[in-house]
Amino acid sequence: MKKENLQKKEQIKSLMSLIEDRIWDLRTLKGGIIMDNEVFKLVLKKHPEIKKELDILESRSFNLKRKLWKL
Repeated sequence: MKKENLQKKEQIKSLMSLIEDRIWDLRTLKGGIIMDNEVFKLVLKKHPEIKKELDILESRSFNLKRKLWKL
């Protein structure tokens, strides 16, 4: 049973890492510059599709963290 939990934890951590990478991709400009919070908020206001994707990613990340804590 412990081995299964360890595998599940590793899978969850891997998924969380992919989500965090995608969030950083959303915040990064083409030149590699990371937007500060104020600029990113403006981008989200002008591009609702990015806001929707960010909301989904944050929700998934939160749910994975909860699942990890329960293991």
